[in-house]
Amino acid sequence: LSIEYKKTKLDYDYYNNNIVSIVNHYDEIFINSGVLVFYALSDLSKKNNTSVILTGVGGDELFGGYPWQGGHPRKIDTIFKKTYGKLKHNNMLFKISNKLGRKLSTAYQVLFDYKVWHAECLSSFRYDFNESKDILEKRIRDNADKYFDISHKHIKDDIYNTMGYANTFTVLGAQNHLVDISTMKYSVENRSPFLDYRLYEFLMSVPDDLKSKYGQKGLLRKILKKHLPSYVTEAKKSGPTMPVNVWLYDKKINNDIKTFIFNHRKYIDEYLGLNLKLDSKWIEDSQNSLKLFAILSFIIWFKFNVLNVIDDESITFEELIKK
Repeated sequence: LSIEYKKTKLDYDYYNNNIVSIVNHYDEIFINSGVLVFYALSDLSKKNNTSVILTGVGGDELFGGYPWQGGHPRKIDTIFKKTYGKLKHNNMLFKISNKLGRKLSTAYQVLFDYKVWHAECLSSFRYDFNESKDILEKRIRDNADKYFDISHKHIKDDIYNTMGYANTFTVLGAQNHLVDISTMKYSVENRSPFLDYRLYEFLMSVPDDLKSKYGQKGLLRKILKKHLPSYVTEAKKSGPTMPVNVWLYDKKINNDIKTFIFNHRKYIDEYLGLNLKLDSKWIEDSQNSLKLFAILSFIIWFKFNVLNVIDDESITFEELIKK
């Protein structure tokens, strides 16, 4: 095939110059740094008179791309066989398992409360909810009961495909929504070929054992090997997450970020209800980078939609946090 290749640079300068405008365009609180990719590519597509873009949404669900969703259930299912999904939730055991650490908590949730675990496994703030945790988990469980009933009805004795099918009602809908918001900004259409219902139904009938036999996304890699170069088919999986662990920790802006957060701390506590120790040490720790990105985006969103104090969305991130 003869394809004209175009590329765009997505770096800190892009974030600095566009994040305020992107947050304003967004119709909800912006917490996913990977969505910046879709904004940058949609902009590039529009500039090159391309009206439709293709995304890979659904590839992980169909070909075993989420190791954290597949790995734990597979291992535990090997040990406990048919007990998966049948054990009842026990609140006291849940509290004890949390004290023993995240790994034990994960194992417990997969066994005893896998519906909540499934919903939380992609969340940046999974372990930080405090007094609102029980209320949130009840809402999650009530909704999960509905879509897991459908998943169990159509998928029999195949844990990964059950999880993947359940993602139809959670992750997949959210991903398409996120992509659509970005493409609409530039009047570009989004299409997801993996979600063609015929392909989706067929691959949900393919046993997970075959999909994982050749490694993570091994079946897809094997199929594409004849059509794509090895640097694509043999590449390690990497989610569309921006290197905010580098961007937000440059000394020239980190102090301004601290001041910006401290000045808006009461809004974070009041509206987000997160049990976070937002001191200087927490802000300086790059392990909190995705959470820091989300909190900064929330403040920008709040200043637009609640405080109404941003008049010009073309203002840069650095200009905003210094005001």
